Amino acid sequence: MRVIINDANILMDLADLDLLEYLSGLKYDFHTTDFVVAEIEDESQKAKVEDFIENKMLKVVSFDAEKLKIISELNLLHTGLGITDCSVLHYSKETEGILLTGDGKLRKVAQDTKVEVRGILFIFDELVNNGIITNEYSLEKLNKLMLINSRLPVNEIQIRLEKWKK
Repeated sequence: MRVIINDANILMDLADLDLLEYLSGLKYDFHTTDFVVAEIEDESQKAKVEDFIENKMLKVVSFDAEKLKIISELNLLHTGLGITDCSVLHYSKETEGILLTGDGKLRKVAQDTKVEVRGILFIFDELVNNGIITNEYSLEKLNKLMLINSRLPVNEIQIRLEKWKK
C-alpha cells in the first residue's frame, strides 16, 4: 500500500472538517512525524488527530540521532523551511511516499527534489472517486474549507465545485 506523509496543515484542515475518519476507506497508509503532531496546538484538532493515531489510522514516526542530523542539514540547505517541514520532506524521500501538504515553499522544494507532492484537494478527489463521501457532502466540506483556509488554489476548487454540482 502506498504511504502518504501528512504535513500539519493538512491534518489540521481535515480535523476541522471532520474528515479524518473517512481516510480509513482509502487504500493508503497514512503517516506523519512526531514534529508534525507537536505542531498541532488547537485542542480540538489535537484531540481528533490523537484519536486518528489511537485508532491506528495514522502512524507517527520519530527519528534517531542520525536521521535528526539529516533533517537539520535539510533545514540549513532549504531556507524558509522549518524543522517540521524538513522532517516530512526527509521521511517522504525515505519511504518514497506521497507528501501531502498545503505549504507552498515545502511543495516547491519537494517537487525540485523529485518527491511526489499533493494537497488537500487530492484527498477530496480520492474520497469522492472511491465513493467514500458523496458529491453533495464534498461540496459542503469544500465550501467550509474555503472559509477556513485562504491559501487554496481557487481555479482547482472551482473545477471541483462545478463537477460535483452535476
